[in-house]
Amino acid sequence: MCNLTALFCVIDKLTPEEKHQIITYLLGQQVDHLTPPHQRIFDLHAEVIKISGDFDDELPDSFWLGKR
Repeated sequence: MCNLTALFCVIDKLTPEEKHQIITYLLGQQVDHLTPPHQRIFDLHAEVIKISGDFDDELPDSFWLGKR
C-alpha cells in the first residue's frame, strides 16, 4: 500500500507535461474499464444450452448430505 502523501509529493515535483501524461493515462484507464468491449447479442447460443425438465425440482437429501 502506498502512502498518498508521498505519492502527491512525487507528483508535485513533476513537470506540467508529465502531470498531463499521468492524468491522460489515468482517465484513459477509467474509460477503458467503464465501456463494454462489444455489444452483447441476445440468444446467441440458444441451441447450445439445454435446461433439463426437472430443473426446478427439489434436490434429494443425498445431495445436501454428501451421500452417494
